[in-house]
Amino acid sequence: MEEYVLSYGKSKYYLRQDYLTERQLNKLDGPVKTFSLGKPLDWEEYSQLPDDLRKLYLEKLCAKRHATAKMIGKMLGRPDEFVQTELKRLSVSPKATTSPEYREEFARWIKEKS
Repeated sequence: MEEYVLSYGKSKYYLRQDYLTERQLNKLDGPVKTFSLGKPLDWEEYSQLPDDLRKLYLEKLCAKRHATAKMIGKMLGRPDEFVQTELKRLSVSPKATTSPEYREEFARWIKEKS
């Protein structure tokens, strides 16, 4: 097992894996999942996200893309009621309404990235 020592000036910091056995290290290894949150997600991709990333994704959609629950539901292919429940569960506040310009921009973004 390789040892890693981080040194900052006179202090040395040991990493957690320095104290684990090979068996313990092997248990920590697992499949790596990569999520691309900068693109429109369909339901299948969204449903694989853990809750913390779901919340982050929805917050970014609402803040950056001015998305309403209806717009998000259309993108995910889910009914408005489902999206409202999901937003409430994750404590995300979507825009109540948005301008036609933002709706068009959101629709273009979905078409470009899909």
